[in-house]
Amino acid sequence: MKRMFGWFLDFLEIYLPMATFVCLFITFIVQVFYRYIIRLPLMWPEELSTFCFIWTTLLSAAYIRRIHGHVAFTLLYDKLPESKKIIVRLISNTLVLAAFLIPLKAIFIYLKAMYVEKSSVLRIPFSIGYGPVLVFFILIIGHSLHDIIIDARSLQKRDKIE
Repeated sequence: MKRMFGWFLDFLEIYLPMATFVCLFITFIVQVFYRYIIRLPLMWPEELSTFCFIWTTLLSAAYIRRIHGHVAFTLLYDKLPESKKIIVRLISNTLVLAAFLIPLKAIFIYLKAMYVEKSSVLRIPFSIGYGPVLVFFILIIGHSLHDIIIDARSLQKRDKIE
């Protein structure tokens, strides 16, 4: 089960953004070719590349959160003892969790309502184009919960040792 969940996370955060980036790149090349070489601009590549960009950036950002790869200013954090670092991580992950939990229901309701609205050229429902916003929020919540659990367990182990 754990292995299948890991594969599913990798699919959402690595392979799907990779595929949408390839689609974005090819669409961009097609758009440039038609606009500047053939001098017949197409409308669908811009719309598709916008949706692909959204999918690529949000799902990739969730992966970067999973591996803790975002830029962080740790000048003060690095000087703390390990027990204080755990507490700071617990507090910051709890704040992130709360910040992402609060708008979750509203995002879901909005995306459900946007299923009726379709993009002007490709006729793709906006809920599909902007669906990664909800997926991104759920993934960030999951990663924050995972980090909170790990830090809480390590804090408990430290307390038992001391």
